[in-house]
Amino acid sequence: MATRTVAQALRRLSFTFAADGSHAACLASAADGGWYVESWRLPPNGGPATPLALPLPGNRSESLRSQLVALPDGSVLVCRHDGERHDLVRLSYGENAAVEQQLATIRMPGLRLLPVPAPPGAGPRTPVALALGTDTRPATTAWLVRTDGSEPEQVAEIPGLHGGGAWLDHPGALLALDRVNAGLVRTVVLDLRSGATTPLLEIGERSNDRLVLFDPDSRFAMVRSDAPGTDRLGWGVLGGGEPLRFPECLHVAGMFLRPVALRRTADGPQVAVQVDHGAGSALALWRAAVGTLDPLPVPPGRLGAVGHWGEAALRLPYSAPDHPAALAALDVDALLAHGPATAGSGPMPLPLQLAPLGSGLPGPWRDTVPPWQPGGRASPAPSLQVGGWTAAPRPGTAAAGSPRRASNSPARPGRWRPWCTAGTPG
Repeated sequence: MATRTVAQALRRLSFTFAADGSHAACLASAADGGWYVESWRLPPNGGPATPLALPLPGNRSESLRSQLVALPDGSVLVCRHDGERHDLVRLSYGENAAVEQQLATIRMPGLRLLPVPAPPGAGPRTPVALALGTDTRPATTAWLVRTDGSEPEQVAEIPGLHGGGAWLDHPGALLALDRVNAGLVRTVVLDLRSGATTPLLEIGERSNDRLVLFDPDSRFAMVRSDAPGTDRLGWGVLGGGEPLRFPECLHVAGMFLRPVALRRTADGPQVAVQVDHGAGSALALWRAAVGTLDPLPVPPGRLGAVGHWGEAALRLPYSAPDHPAALAALDVDALLAHGPATAGSGPMPLPLQLAPLGSGLPGPWRDTVPPWQPGGRASPAPSLQVGGWTAAPRPGTAAAGSPRRASNSPARPGRWRPWCTAGTPG
């Protein structure tokens, strides 16, 4: 099998995770300046991920505009754009180069792909992606894409432009989309079985309301809305009868908070939140049950705005000036067990795995407190700023900027619209 070596991957971008979290995919740059697709196998035990290159035959280069969908078998669905022509291709491993399976061509002004959740052991007729096409009417058309050689199946044509995309059930029949209409953005539910849409989220009369994260099992949801006066994150339980809440600790001035992954625990949902500020990113853990946004000590760098939280690790893209983008495996429980750094404690090993390491990261890393966390006493000695993080104080100094637990603000008005098309998600 001919593959480009990991050392030749100078840059990586456009990471995507398979619906079941078993694989990931990205675009990687070769030493000759071209781009190719990489498929990453993600071990269920949280071990280092293994990237394998899928170079195109004839030394061709993949376009930076190509969309990727990682598939559970390690192959990658690629959508290549050429004006209003969009070619769907499946790449899998071959002896000398990637094997290209031409699936279909869709002609629309715009097209994007969403992975479709599939049950274990699904057959070749099971859809692997949903293609959403937009035109100038405006309207949005949805097709189910399969890899068995059949043409994409059109399942809906709905008025308006639609973005976002969050699955509300495990079979992949109910999809939340952000509809742009009359200058507002509101979340609606598309039922792929009937092609009908139903309003889902409507908080204020003139508010922009989007569903950004949803867990079908617990029905826990995170939303982004400007109904509280500014654009901010809130949370609630779909069908729970309680209003949406917009806690103060999920609103940080000058920062953009982005939920990237969720896991269920005995104490309720936990959400990994990426905090962007300038060219750097921080990572925090939001726990609705206790109403806190707790910083997680990761090395200074940039995170990739997507993630998958499996049983063994939280995986997300990470890059730094001395480290090309790669997938990091983060043991969140181990980080929480460390607790705050104590005066006089030496540098602590960080339970963060990066694959491939390449030149490696300088380390080990000291437990850190990001400057956006409120509270804490002033330190008599200046703290050390490292890539947007405030390092732990030296022995003998006060704990500068130590985290303070933030409680939920009082519940603000907000409601779920009736979900008429399909009852309760399962």
